[in-house]
Amino acid sequence: MPLSPVAGEETVPMLQHFAQHYNDISQRRGDVARIYAVRAQDKEFGLCHTYELGRFCPSMLPSAQRIPPIGDLFTQQSTSPVPKQGTLAAVGAHEAWIACLAACEEVDKNTPQSEAIKFRDATRFISISQFGAAGWLDMRPDGLHHTKMVSAMFLTAIQRRHGLYLSVIAPTLVEKAAAGEHVTVGEYKGDFLANSNKGDRTSKHNGVLRAAQNAIRARSVGSIILGDKEKPEVTRHLNDTSVTDICEIGGDFATMRDVHYEVKCWNPLIKSTTSGRGSWDNGGNVASVGHLYGFGNTLDKALTAVVGCKERGRQVDGPLDHSTGKGWVKDHAYGKGWVKTDTGWKWMGAQYYDAKWVKKAITRLVLVETLGGIAPPTKQFLHVFAKEAAGTNTDRTVYGAASASASSFVVHHTQQISMAAVAGDAENINKQARKMRTNWIKNKQAANGLLSSAPVGGARAA
Repeated sequence: MPLSPVAGEETVPMLQHFAQHYNDISQRRGDVARIYAVRAQDKEFGLCHTYELGRFCPSMLPSAQRIPPIGDLFTQQSTSPVPKQGTLAAVGAHEAWIACLAACEEVDKNTPQSEAIKFRDATRFISISQFGAAGWLDMRPDGLHHTKMVSAMFLTAIQRRHGLYLSVIAPTLVEKAAAGEHVTVGEYKGDFLANSNKGDRTSKHNGVLRAAQNAIRARSVGSIILGDKEKPEVTRHLNDTSVTDICEIGGDFATMRDVHYEVKCWNPLIKSTTSGRGSWDNGGNVASVGHLYGFGNTLDKALTAVVGCKERGRQVDGPLDHSTGKGWVKDHAYGKGWVKTDTGWKWMGAQYYDAKWVKKAITRLVLVETLGGIAPPTKQFLHVFAKEAAGTNTDRTVYGAASASASSFVVHHTQQISMAAVAGDAENINKQARKMRTNWIKNKQAANGLLSSAPVGGARAA
């Protein structure tokens, strides 16, 4: 008689232990699946986006078929595959994710709103769980500039990813606190630097733009035009309502229509949030729900700004209810149109209104969060690019030279785009931290009377 771990049949102690742990894993997988099913029932309907989002849950949870009943593994008639070690280990990884999210929500609950951004840790954890968010960590340095990150930037980036106090700003803030100034948790974590209007946002944007441009060029068959805000006339004939970031002439393989790409590299840990309730006069509003849904603080807002949406629903139905998708949404495409200001005429509608709604060009959003996550519409066309490159045998991608460098189109460009966003954000924070440190030292010396005026006429200072 063959050995079996099933109770009542001939067995050995080792198989009994195996059966006990195997059944435990199978039961835990079912518990995780039920938690995810409950989260998925809580829907979020956006103002402009067409993604019916359930509360975010990580993908790749093994199905029940991949962990069959243990009795099926020891019968000759069974066709069930034997689960791999990675399949069984994945259950524990998903349990850990649920526990980490709960811990982040507990931290948010116990942190006063005056000390940090609302729902900060849950938002951060959801953000770093998105597609591409770990791409910059998976990249293998091969000696080229775009595969490396200097140590100071890497330290800031990894501390931001894990919600830690930033080493680059801590000495200054500790001294401020010792001097009697109130320093918040959010300041220690660098939020005020990341959200500051005084920071360098151009470098971060341009880094993501170059990475996206490389992915577009890798399979493009038409010419590519880059917009220039200093010379708006260069692309005005393509989109009259805003300067396009990238335009691929005849870029759509099926229809040969022009394709516009607008790059947004936004911070999900935003200071100003909206509930999304809207109003009777203005209809629905964008909701800040990054602590519940992937890209909940950025995607809907970006789509509203870039392409907008036509009016839907009736005003008498009241403003949009994000949980049901019902209600009134006013026109966010044309908006207020051209408005005369003191400095001239200014467009007050969606950035790509002329390209999308008038010229019927295709408009694609390249949305990357500063923690590295790549939004669903961007992820979608990266996979389309990979199919186009394979179908036409045209792939101009310069892959890494290291033995472990990515050789997949999607993986390579995901890593490049993620790296550009994270490195740009870390560099911006570090620059501002150095300026803050310099200003703090100067002000402290001035207060102590240690700064004297410069010598005049070549005289030596006493």
